[in-house]
Amino acid sequence: MQKVLSIIIVFFLFFGCKSDYYVKFQKNKILKIGSYNMKIFGPTKVSRINTLKVLAKIASNYDLLALQEIGSNNSNASDETCIESMDAYLEKINEVSGGDNYTYVRGNQYAFVYRKESIKNVYYSLYTETQTSSYQPLIVFFKAQQGNFDFSIISIHTSPDEAEKEIPALKIVMNEISSIYGDPDVICTGDFNADGSYYTEGNNGHLSGFPQNTYITVIPNSADTT
Repeated sequence: MQKVLSIIIVFFLFFGCKSDYYVKFQKNKILKIGSYNMKIFGPTKVSRINTLKVLAKIASNYDLLALQEIGSNNSNASDETCIESMDAYLEKINEVSGGDNYTYVRGNQYAFVYRKESIKNVYYSLYTETQTSSYQPLIVFFKAQQGNFDFSIISIHTSPDEAEKEIPALKIVMNEISSIYGDPDVICTGDFNADGSYYTEGNNGHLSGFPQNTYITVIPNSADTT
C-alpha cells in the first residue's frame, strides 16, 4: 500500500528509557509516539494515587505509548497482575484525558497504550521468530484511522548482560516483522540498555551497527538515557 509520508521511512529505532517521536503521514496528520520504562508498574504503584495520576498525564500526551516493566522488570509477573495494573492505569488515563479515549494491548512485561481516534490495532502477538531475547518482545500492527498509513511497532527490554547480543539482533527482528506484514515501516521502541558499559554505542550520533542509509536512530548517543 502506498504511503503518504513527509519523509521516507524504512525503520525507526528508539532506545533508552524514555523517548518520543512525531510521525507526519499526511497533511496536518501527525502521530506522537513515545516509549517509557515504567520501573516495575504493579499493585504498589497503582495504589499510589499521585504517582498513577502523573503517569496517566504522561500517557495522555501521546497517540501511542510503548511501555516496559508492566508487573515486573524480568517478565515474571502473572497475567492477572499485569491486567489489573493496566486496567487501573487505563481508567486513570481516560479520566485525565476527559473521556473514553484510550485503550491498550499487552503481552509479557509490555503494553501499548493508544488513542482510539488516532490509530487502530490490526493484529498483535509476542515475537516468536528466529531470534532469542531475555524478555520476549511484543509486536503490534497499527493502522491510522485516517489516511492510508500503517506500521508495525516492537517493544523490547534487553537484559543489560545481553545487550551486546540482543541489540544487533534487532536488525533481523525488524526485517522479519517487515516481511510478515509486507510493510517496510517498522518502529522499534523500548529500553535497549544501549548506554554506559552495557553496549558499545559508537562515536557519532547514531547507534553503532545500524547503517544510517537504512535505520534512523531517534535519540543521539550523547543523550543520557540512564
